[in-house]
Amino acid sequence: MSSMYLSKLIDDRNRPLWESLNAAFTIDIELSDNDEYSCFNINKNSTIYVVPHDLSPESFTHELLHLYLRLKETYIGAAFTMMVKDSKTLTKIFSDPLLDHVGNCLDHIKMFQIYDGLGFEPTKFIMDFDKIKCTSSDLKLLKQNYRKRGHYSCEAVDFYIGKYIAIQADFNDAIDYDYCLSEMKRLDPSLFGLLERFIIAWEDFDIESDDIIASSYHLILNDLYEDLKKWLSKKVFV
Repeated sequence: MSSMYLSKLIDDRNRPLWESLNAAFTIDIELSDNDEYSCFNINKNSTIYVVPHDLSPESFTHELLHLYLRLKETYIGAAFTMMVKDSKTLTKIFSDPLLDHVGNCLDHIKMFQIYDGLGFEPTKFIMDFDKIKCTSSDLKLLKQNYRKRGHYSCEAVDFYIGKYIAIQADFNDAIDYDYCLSEMKRLDPSLFGLLERFIIAWEDFDIESDDIIASSYHLILNDLYEDLKKWLSKKVFV
């Protein structure tokens, strides 16, 4: 890519990040063919796709931060997917789209604090920043389908988890999710509680720590696995 493009993607805010990543990875910048920024990684090689008519330092930094998590050897999305795929029980309530969604949201929870600290505009962190992640229609759908005659709907539980995680990865302070969260807690206090514990543990996790034990996100995932197994053990699904 020409230096003209790169000069519009890098400024004083993200230059140190770019330089540190460029020293650790071979980074290629390519033009996107779907009008979306994205990042594709294999080992130490990374390709960041950018939108030529919207050369945004914010969007470029978003992709750099996904790569930064790889620099810190934090692959919680992949580890989460492997944990679910290795369990016949957990695959009942985690569809492939939900696994991708959870992994992306977990990345975003760690990325946003760094992004915000660099001085970037929060509203430009993601394309759907202003979208409400849990609506009254979503709640109505959950209540109607979550459990019938003592049987839980796999699809509804999948939907519940997706909505909870999306809310926790929404950094738009103008959107109030208190009612939505209270209704989700009322609908299933146990599932709500274990998801809440997981997110709090992940928020508290220090990706900068050199302590091998303290910096193992696998411990957090193991606690989630045990909690989910216990929650699932006495449930009947349809």
